[in-house]
Amino acid sequence: MRSSHIVGRLSFVALSLFLLGCSRPTTTTTPTTEPVYGGKPLSQWAALTQDEDISGGPSPQARQAIQAVKAIGPAQAIPFLLKWIQPPWKNSILPGGAVQCFRIFGPDANAAIPDLAKILASPAKTMDDDSAQTMASEALSFLGSNAVPVLLTVATNFQGQQLQWEIIGHMANFGTNGAAAKPAILNWSKDPNGWVRLGALHAYVAIEDDQSARQAFLRAALKDSDQLVRRDASEYLKYVTK
Repeated sequence: MRSSHIVGRLSFVALSLFLLGCSRPTTTTTPTTEPVYGGKPLSQWAALTQDEDISGGPSPQARQAIQAVKAIGPAQAIPFLLKWIQPPWKNSILPGGAVQCFRIFGPDANAAIPDLAKILASPAKTMDDDSAQTMASEALSFLGSNAVPVLLTVATNFQGQQLQWEIIGHMANFGTNGAAAKPAILNWSKDPNGWVRLGALHAYVAIEDDQSARQAFLRAALKDSDQLVRRDASEYLKYVTK
């Protein structure tokens, strides 16, 4: 019964990807020449987006890089960002920079959704493939409401695996754009796995825009059997009750 359930879920992913491919343009060929802004190629700007100042915020270089990435724009950047997220990697800093670029573009990079979904649908054969799937799921979480159904389906299919709770935690990046994910997140908040419940806690607090509902959720989480869930619920309550 469990096997047929998994097969059914995977078939749904394949169908979803097919429909996405029919309704949205996908990027299948990477141009050979990177876009350039201010004399620097996109790869240099992408790497610099991760630079932090002493307080942990973006450094002046990172802020400059963010403006450069915006100037280049998603249409020119997406083919390279998709390439840099996937192995083999010549520069270990670049995959994280690619994810930051998707964060910068937000829903304006919706054209990348089908290709990011394909990365998540492909069986991971190496640890590098696992890392690519983690980064693809994080990138999707910045792309707005159109990416919600993809991450919900993938999180369901990765049940019992580490990537599942990572994906659920990434859903916090949707903010209120992730409203459609709330029923699933509430279910995951009752999952037997404490890490899944922790990811659901972070996601729900970020997505729920009703103050009373958020407070009720956190008060219930204070009774969770997992210490980390209780700790984070307590920390969140300090802010939402002010």
